[in-house]
Amino acid sequence: MAEVKVKVQPPDADPVEIENRIIELCHQFPHGITDQVIQNEMPHIEAQQRAVAINRLLSMGQLDLLRSNTGLLYRIKDSQNAG
Repeated sequence: MAEVKVKVQPPDADPVEIENRIIELCHQFPHGITDQVIQNEMPHIEAQQRAVAINRLLSMGQLDLLRSNTGLLYRIKDSQNAG
């Protein structure tokens, strides 16, 4: 039988809190942020949690995903151009 491991998440690992922090970072850096910026700001958040939060923000239309010569950039969607 497979061993089941239960991970205890830090209290600030709430998915909504992660999404809110990513949005805050995007407002601080309007030209876009990389995954490295997110990692530096939230080192306690695992890659999977970051990916889930980013994917939710992308699917809700709150972030734009851009490609630059340094890799992927996440930028807050311009509300003036939305809709």
